[in-house]
Amino acid sequence: MAESYAVHEMTHTGEKEFRCDWKGCNYRSNQKYCVKQHKFTHTKEKPFSCEHCNYTSALKVYMKIHVQKHISKPYICDKCNFETSYCNSLKRHKR
Repeated sequence: MAESYAVHEMTHTGEKEFRCDWKGCNYRSNQKYCVKQHKFTHTKEKPFSCEHCNYTSALKVYMKIHVQKHISKPYICDKCNFETSYCNSLKRHKR
């Protein structure tokens, strides 16, 4: 618990204790896992895979955003059964 508070405190001070050791990269973070995920951008690894399709991602946050396309489709056409995750897709459909 004390460790997570210390990490939280760094968000206020701007301190970024962890850094990427890739040559020429200046990326720093106050969280170790962020640096670990950042390194995938250098190695081109994409360890996060969608269970619904063949999409892969280097960053967990992008996978979470992607999976919402499969799970949540809040935009529904009032004229037919078309559903989508994106407002612009519904607008295009209606045109």
